[in-house]
Amino acid sequence: MGSLQVYILHPNEIPIVLQPMSPPSLPESGPSNLKLLCHSQQPYAVGSNVGISIPLIEAGSEVIGQVSGCHADQDGYEITVTFTQRESVMRIRMLEQLCYIHRYREAVRQDEGRHLNEHDAALEWVAKYAALFPVDHV
Repeated sequence: MGSLQVYILHPNEIPIVLQPMSPPSLPESGPSNLKLLCHSQQPYAVGSNVGISIPLIEAGSEVIGQVSGCHADQDGYEITVTFTQRESVMRIRMLEQLCYIHRYREAVRQDEGRHLNEHDAALEWVAKYAALFPVDHV
């Protein structure tokens, strides 16, 4: 029986940057069950390595992944990224949680008129949604 694949869908309203990279020099711990789905204006070859950054959330930070899928859609390409280093899996999961907290903070401001600081938004989001956020059970 195959492994259950778990996906994190990156919020489209938060810019994500994918940069082609040479293979990582760190040892691999094996492919993770956790994958990232994101949108791109350009295609990437399956098997190619990419550096992923989310400047709005954490400028100057990059996570290395490998493209495992690239499919044209109506606005560009849907890219699937797999991670082979345990540290990368933990890092991308944390960055994506921060994206969802940012999204939550904006939604609360627009829908309820409440202006939450980052800390309070994180506390509310964690209480409501953290248990539902995808995890990797490697």
